[in-house]
Amino acid sequence: MATLSGLPLDVLLDTILPSLPVLSLLRLAATCRAFHSLITGPQGALIWRSKAEKDFHFPVGNTARRTGWLGVYKRLKGQSCFVWGQNSNGRLGISPDDHSTKRGLMSGGLPVPTPLPSLSSYTIVGLESSGFSFHALTSTGSIISWGTMDGENFARGGALSHVGFCAYSPFEIPATKSGSMGEVVQLEAGRKHVLVRNNAGEVWEYRSFGRAYKVSDANSLFSPKVDPVTSISAGWTSSAILTRSNQIFIWWEPAPAPLARLAAEAGEGDLQDPSKEGVCFEAEMNMVQLPEIPGIGSAAAATKKSSRARPSFQPDRDDDANAQDEHIASIATGASFLIALTNFGRLFHLDISPVPLAHQPLAHQGSTLPDDSPERSRDSVARLVAAYANGERRWREMRGFGEMKLVGRAEGWDKVIENGGRKPERQTRITSISAHFRNFVAYSVSADSSTGDSIVLMGDETWNDSSDDETLPTVVPELQGKGVIKIAQGDYHYLALTSSGELFSWGAYSAGALGLGHPQLLNTPLSAPHPPPRPSTSEPQQQPIAPFPMPTFNPFPPRPNPIFPGFTPGSQRAPIPPPPEKVDKPTRIIFPGENIKDVMVENEFPKSGRVEVERTKGKFVFAVTASGWHSGCLAVELEEEVARAEEKALEDAKVESSRDAGRKAKEEFEREMAAQSGSGSLPLHMTYGGGDDDEGSEDQGPSAGEGGAGRGQSPLFRGGLRPFRIGFPGRGIMRGAPGIVRPRHTTDRPDQ
Repeated sequence: MATLSGLPLDVLLDTILPSLPVLSLLRLAATCRAFHSLITGPQGALIWRSKAEKDFHFPVGNTARRTGWLGVYKRLKGQSCFVWGQNSNGRLGISPDDHSTKRGLMSGGLPVPTPLPSLSSYTIVGLESSGFSFHALTSTGSIISWGTMDGENFARGGALSHVGFCAYSPFEIPATKSGSMGEVVQLEAGRKHVLVRNNAGEVWEYRSFGRAYKVSDANSLFSPKVDPVTSISAGWTSSAILTRSNQIFIWWEPAPAPLARLAAEAGEGDLQDPSKEGVCFEAEMNMVQLPEIPGIGSAAAATKKSSRARPSFQPDRDDDANAQDEHIASIATGASFLIALTNFGRLFHLDISPVPLAHQPLAHQGSTLPDDSPERSRDSVARLVAAYANGERRWREMRGFGEMKLVGRAEGWDKVIENGGRKPERQTRITSISAHFRNFVAYSVSADSSTGDSIVLMGDETWNDSSDDETLPTVVPELQGKGVIKIAQGDYHYLALTSSGELFSWGAYSAGALGLGHPQLLNTPLSAPHPPPRPSTSEPQQQPIAPFPMPTFNPFPPRPNPIFPGFTPGSQRAPIPPPPEKVDKPTRIIFPGENIKDVMVENEFPKSGRVEVERTKGKFVFAVTASGWHSGCLAVELEEEVARAEEKALEDAKVESSRDAGRKAKEEFEREMAAQSGSGSLPLHMTYGGGDDDEGSEDQGPSAGEGGAGRGQSPLFRGGLRPFRIGFPGRGIMRGAPGIVRPRHTTDRPDQ
């Protein structure tokens, strides 16, 4: 008869044990020593790694951690959400009554990462930021939002349906609270809107907290039931989706009048509390189907054999069978462009900016009619579709970003090599892309713990102005070989997250959006250096010789301090400098509880092929986001000593039952009492404790007699407590007021 212990170890660690609930795993670990060692020991790291990915959507592929997953899993429910940057429109979630957090504001923003205690009741697994708000995804598929959806509009009422409604405190949006949106699996945020994909493959969108609508195509070109959505992307003002058949659809802000009518039909006017309730409905969008990328068409075309020559940068692919499997892996949308990345590491660029009118090239492309889009009118969309149809606008391959032979020609690699790094190898492949506003980033993520092969390539919207597909990227030397797993971009600042959970930022200061602190704060990368020591007043000071005699307005010498006669004001210190307008070098962000001396702020270039060293202290960041002039992240605490202590306490509790623990404590107590029985006094920890004034005093306890316990002894109070001395109320009453020295006479007795 087959038993659980007789199964192969790989089957247990990869399949059976990760599928069990946590309570079942703990009960199984308590059955015998073998399972206890397997589940809680080093081999059990694979189990808790899988549990973290399944239960909390933890990005396990973005970290080099191989041990300690049990401690990380236990801390995921206690992870923290940090925000910083500009505070306008309630985007940082600071309540007007939260005066303690508001005291940390400097020039209208928080310059250091600050935790949000109001999110402690949620298990946050994802975080996105729009232009004026934040949106968090919980482990149950709900959305928690705060801030303002459209900071350029002011809500005159308190209804959630208004785009200018300001939420100072995080709250769950009505669409997920009512269950209408379903379980959310992907969340993307644009400047003034949020795009959502649920577990059923449906796409939802909301541009105000109280109105969420399921997206459908007015032209019947897209159906999620026939062609499921695999990825979504929220651009500056647009939304885009990628389907399983490699089709990409894009749309812009819908017309306001149809949305108002659909909301009214959904019962928006019948809500009892519009400040807390909202409506959900289905809305048709005027979608545009983007042209197919040459050689990467629909699912039917992808199954056909392709005679296209294989890419020169893929020397290991020498048959057409591999070429026919190429498909679009992800998309990223900016303000005027859309980038597509294939599973082969090739990048393609498409211009989605409005087609200008011949007689009015600078005219606005939106419409003022209530039944038309204020962002892209129907006429503007028709011109864009015509430009795609006649080939005026087409996909262009970004060979300067995808072919490593060309990437190696970019400026900046010489500095990387000088500091021990290396150029990208020919087989290096771009694995991830991101875009925001006018910029985009392409980077590679290593499949193992080695970080030497990771690269980060940056570009902007001016790439489309060049007719050369081999236009080279911008190389930031400090980011190469760092193991960067994600790049978050604001309007003018950037953040880079590494596989070791470290967070770096650079770019414009933007009201503290970098999170690097301020010159007036201590223990931050931007802290001003300590002023030089003041010169001694006893040494003569050499005054500089002025070219012309200058009048003296204050000829009187400084007066001595009346309380401290020996202190005289020194020379005026140099004023603290303001924060810099820009930080050019990626710099490590310091979190609360970390010491700047314990982390490497001055980034050193990693050696080629370096393996990331696992950190044991500080914050481990596993999600980062940025937009506008603000940033945010999710992090857990990495304190290995605390983790080992908690794991040991858990193991001890499993091995020894509460009855055995009580019997053991009782035996130790009786043994200690028996040892002290001959001395006529209780153990030391049960006697009176005297202070400094009690030294040598004979009256250290109640006197022996009726009801007494003898000198040096005292009866125990209920619960094992002992009496303690409070003191007498007259102590120190004649010591005088602060700052006044009372003369002491020789006949005075010292204070008792």
